[in-house]
Amino acid sequence: RATGWVEVVRLIADHRLPHEAVEGHKQHREVWEALFWQMPPHALLRNLGKLTSIGVLAPFSNAAKAAADRIADDVLLRRARIHPLDVLSALNVYSEGHGMRGSLEWEPVKTIQGALEEAFDLCFGFIEPTGKRLLLAVDVSCSMQAGEIAGLPGVKPQAAAAVMAMVTARKERDWHLVGVADRIYPLAIQPTMGWRQVLREMSKGIGTSTDLSLAFDLATGKEWDVDAFCLYSDMETWVGRSHPFEALRQYRQHRVSNARLVAAAFTATSQTVVAPEDDLCLNLIGFDSAAPALIHDFVTRDDPRF
Repeated sequence: RATGWVEVVRLIADHRLPHEAVEGHKQHREVWEALFWQMPPHALLRNLGKLTSIGVLAPFSNAAKAAADRIADDVLLRRARIHPLDVLSALNVYSEGHGMRGSLEWEPVKTIQGALEEAFDLCFGFIEPTGKRLLLAVDVSCSMQAGEIAGLPGVKPQAAAAVMAMVTARKERDWHLVGVADRIYPLAIQPTMGWRQVLREMSKGIGTSTDLSLAFDLATGKEWDVDAFCLYSDMETWVGRSHPFEALRQYRQHRVSNARLVAAAFTATSQTVVAPEDDLCLNLIGFDSAAPALIHDFVTRDDPRF
């Protein structure tokens, strides 16, 4: 029943209203400014562009300093369970200076960009390791550099795969990582490497086709005992001597009978490498910052069916 923005600002302050509660009044800068001072971390990351475009966040402003402090606050980040993918998405979109849809534009504030870079590294510290033996197979074909993940604005499949590789490298103790395309590509990724270094490493062996069965053939041939395979791909896969699921079946027969498979398809295609009746396989279509927790739960729980 509010009749003007002055009353809306008062209501926001008195009742800590979220921005979803004031949809009819968000054309006013003062309303956004009132919302800003109590925005939770997830909402702040999503609305940095809007707040900058209308002047709430500007160079040398108190609001910009407060935003930078909150973005890089490890306590707030941990409480909100912010994943590095959340921060990477916000950083990429904000640095572009325009929205992914619509006509919204802004000039990025450097202190905000710096805080996002800092937050990206901080968020790796909040992730719990699985404690399992993991083999990561990352699609390094050229198609991974195109398109965008629906659940992560501003993030391409290759970039998301790089973050997931970093999570494993930094948090797990028993893991191996390879690139997969027309053949196996060794990837010299270390726990101390930054995101851009990992991305460059993953760009070295770009193939033109993808055979995801190679990951299982490699583990079978090397006689590796693997608890879970994690495939990160856009699933544009159609080549190879055998279907990936058949290669997984062969691996289970020869090595680990209950080896699990996480097949993360960053984009939706008509291809799949998972048999629907296999309870030890998790098939993800699309990706967002909730997916890593789902993967962790699937890999670690005693019975993955529940």
